[in-house]
Amino acid sequence: PPRPGLVWLFGPGPFGHLLAALEHHREGGGAVHCWLVMQDVEPVRASFNRLAGQLLEQELPTQLHPCYIGEPDVRAAYRAVRAVFEREAAEEGLRPDQVIADITGGTKPMTAGMVLAALTTGGDLEYVESKRDATGQVIPGTQQVVLIDAAFHVTKNTRVPEVATDSKEE
Repeated sequence: PPRPGLVWLFGPGPFGHLLAALEHHREGGGAVHCWLVMQDVEPVRASFNRLAGQLLEQELPTQLHPCYIGEPDVRAAYRAVRAVFEREAAEEGLRPDQVIADITGGTKPMTAGMVLAALTTGGDLEYVESKRDATGQVIPGTQQVVLIDAAFHVTKNTRVPEVATDSKEE
């Protein structure tokens, strides 16, 4: 279901998948707020300014909230995403269940931090998938938002399975 709030791991690269996610949520009356977990460095600020300009030019009402982090690592992303679910969404009048975290962007460590924050706060997760051509480029118009079913539990396997070997003792 569309959500009023979206949390996105934002970087200096293209943001077509972010626009697809915002459109998905906007179609159902959502995408009012978008928290962008990002570094405060020139290439990312330039990308942020292009995104803000594009939203303004297209008269899209999403309010952008930069969430600055020092390093693009697990801990920084975890803290930033957790803050959105626990505090920042409420400051905008949203409940945590009205916000979704999207793992499409960012580095692998940032994604790990986002997943851990969402799972430990009861937040939902999604990603944007798309079809790609033979060169690996996104085929425009094929992006779709996929909700991640996190209704599972992780257990520790205390028994180490035996490894079969093909070697024969002579």
